[in-house]
Amino acid sequence: MVRVIISPTQTTKLKFIYGKAFQAPSLFYQYEQFGTPSVVMLSQAEVQKTEQDWKLQNQIVNSYEFSLTQQITENYNFKISAYYNDLTNLIERNLYTTAVYNKYFNSTTGGFRNENIGSQKILGGDLLLNAKLSRKLLAYAFYSYTDAVAIDKNDKFKIYLTI
Repeated sequence: MVRVIISPTQTTKLKFIYGKAFQAPSLFYQYEQFGTPSVVMLSQAEVQKTEQDWKLQNQIVNSYEFSLTQQITENYNFKISAYYNDLTNLIERNLYTTAVYNKYFNSTTGGFRNENIGSQKILGGDLLLNAKLSRKLLAYAFYSYTDAVAIDKNDKFKIYLTI
C-alpha cells in the first residue's frame, strides 16, 4: 500500500492511496469440483458451460483513491474524494448441464464447479459538507456516486451499474 498525504496549507489536506491485494482460491473453491444435481443451487436455465477450466487464479484488486479536505471556516469544512477499483479473476460457481470430465472422480459428471469469470471496474466519488450550526447542533450533507461494469472473461457480456 502506498499512502501520500500532503498539507499545502494549514486548512487543506490532499491524500492519495494506492493498494493492491489478492485472495487466493480457498480449498473449498479449488476442490468443490464435483457433480451435483442442479436442483441444489441453480436452475438449468441459468449459467450453462460445457468447457473445462480447472485452474483457478487469485482474485486481485487494485485500488486508487484521491481526496481533498478543506476547512472553510472554523465551523465549516468539506471533503471530496474519488476512487477507482479494478477487480480481476473473480471466482463464481457455474453450472454444467452436459457431462464433462471430472478429474477428481476420473469420470464424467454434470453439476457445479468454480471458475474465474471475469473482472469488475468500479469508479466513484463522495462529497461531504460538515457544518457546526451551534454548540449543540451539527449538520452534514453527503452525496455518493458509483459506476461499475462487470466484464465476462470472454468479453461476451458487460453489466453496467450506476448508483
